[in-house]
Amino acid sequence: MRPWSCNIFRAFLLLLLFHLCVPSSSAQDWFSAGKGKGAERVLPLRLLTYNVENLFDTVDNPLTQDDDFLPQGAQHWRQEMLEQKLHGVARVILDAGGLQPVDVVGLCEVESDSVVEQLLRRTRLARLGYEYVMSEGSDVRGINVAMLYQPFTFRLVSHRSLRVSLPESAQRPTRDVLLCSGVLLSGDTLDIMQVHFPSRRGGAASSSPLRQAAVQTLLAVADSLRELRMKCRIVVMGDMNAEASDPVLQPLFQHGFTLLEPEGDEEHHAPASYFYRDAWSNIDHCFVSGSFSQGSACIFARDYQLERSADGLYKPRRTFLGPAYHGGISDHLPILTTIYF
Repeated sequence: MRPWSCNIFRAFLLLLLFHLCVPSSSAQDWFSAGKGKGAERVLPLRLLTYNVENLFDTVDNPLTQDDDFLPQGAQHWRQEMLEQKLHGVARVILDAGGLQPVDVVGLCEVESDSVVEQLLRRTRLARLGYEYVMSEGSDVRGINVAMLYQPFTFRLVSHRSLRVSLPESAQRPTRDVLLCSGVLLSGDTLDIMQVHFPSRRGGAASSSPLRQAAVQTLLAVADSLRELRMKCRIVVMGDMNAEASDPVLQPLFQHGFTLLEPEGDEEHHAPASYFYRDAWSNIDHCFVSGSFSQGSACIFARDYQLERSADGLYKPRRTFLGPAYHGGISDHLPILTTIYF
């Protein structure tokens, strides 16, 4: 099918969705508009945020500490391993979209443009026409965040890679915040921040000031956006390395953000997005601020993303277990969010 005919077909599907889609009755109470009997039908926007666990290329970058993920490195990371992982990530994104591609996909732990190009051009995602942008952070290992988007449903207007100002005690820099602003089919402007907060390495308490600094960066950006736009709609999503109850995230609630807490996938035994030390937790989040009609979120899981341990617990099938190649896709599960305008 020619590219222009693909766009016409995609447009037809979106127009069909516009007439058929109505807000979900399970949407959270924070969304008030569009719930009455005479409410207008609204068009959904779907977003996926996914930590893809060390999506490195196989080429040495002398400016970063990526030596472990080289063919001669500790992980013996080879092109065939990378290709298997890329096809796995693509399968998750495709399955999450179903008949209509997910509009925006945020990825954490992506090393370079090279791996994103391979993901979008050498897997089954190639036929969907995704475009992308990446952060330009100074993480010592060279991992960044990236955002894939459907240009027909999210017309990118601008993007910026925003440095997180860490306290002097920080031993190394962290990932940038990727801010993307785009126009939707409804004509609304949406600002999306894809994040990957500093890890809990060294202990959650001792590392919390680093995540607090990341939150303060988000709030400063949000304040600037609210001054710029009369109707400001903001989505913040990604791996925040903190559960919703963590004091680190409370300033987001205090500054007008609402958490779309994901519903677990009982069918696939996946109650949360992350499994660590024999326990599930939600450290991947989607926060929203502004005037939306409705919204909901869920853990997206399929059997091929999971495995069952000897003690009967289900957990994400990782790419590596320590230095040993394990053949899975990621140690996280993605969160699929739907919001209505």
